[in-house]
Amino acid sequence: MQPSPESRMTARRAVYLGLQAAATGIVNLDQQRSIYMANAQDEHSFLSKLAASLKASPRSPWLHQVVSEVFFDLQAKGLIVPEHQNAHVLGCTFTYAGLEFFKSRAMVLVDPNLVACQLRDQPAEVQVVAQEAWRCLTSGCNRAAMVMVGLAAEDSAAALIEALCGIKGHEKQPYWKPVTSESGSFQVRWTAGLQMLDRIKERLKAQRQGRVEWWSRWECVPDVLRPIGEALRLGRNRAAHSIDDEFSFNHVAMYYASLPFYLKTLDAIREFLDEPPDGIALA
Repeated sequence: MQPSPESRMTARRAVYLGLQAAATGIVNLDQQRSIYMANAQDEHSFLSKLAASLKASPRSPWLHQVVSEVFFDLQAKGLIVPEHQNAHVLGCTFTYAGLEFFKSRAMVLVDPNLVACQLRDQPAEVQVVAQEAWRCLTSGCNRAAMVMVGLAAEDSAAALIEALCGIKGHEKQPYWKPVTSESGSFQVRWTAGLQMLDRIKERLKAQRQGRVEWWSRWECVPDVLRPIGEALRLGRNRAAHSIDDEFSFNHVAMYYASLPFYLKTLDAIREFLDEPPDGIALA
């Protein structure tokens, strides 16, 4: 039985946090003992406790694979030195850089496989941009990764703006001209678009009686789009144009992890606007 992406993410997170906990107890790098993250023959080992928390067997191939993936990734980055690795045991010691990494870093743990799974319904170009963002991030190119994440978010938001332009009945509203202006900046059109979504939501609220199946997607809109969208837009602009701003791994990873939810919300609203339920007025 294959684990869910969420179970794999939980396992990866636990391995990182386990290593972080081990690092905090090391004072002298030369006197550190080997850290055994996986030992299927020891019921008190980290892997056994992790398996119990996930209701899995400590001998589950996928669980050992997740731990191995984390180890190989950290080894490639020069953060650990593997020891005594075989089919049942995974041990390591920290390098100096690894010890500093785990002691000083408040890590934002992101599973790119989970993000890719959550983005599988997005257009191919969005998936490619997201993959490139992760490659940039893991290569230390945080600023380039921020630009990529912002680009993916802006493209999807622009598609929602175009959907708003096709809705009749709002022509006399003050937001209509900036929303439909093809020469306007994204910021101006997006701000006006959020105002238009507010107006549409008010109209839908009066028609929601007995319509739970579609009203649920509107309950957090456009409120949830404002902070996430603005943070992504400003982050991309600063990364592209300001040489003074610094972008840490955690900073960009947080935005990267929020991308699937943000894009899914945009898509759900756009699909609703393109094909509203029978008898529902948008203006």
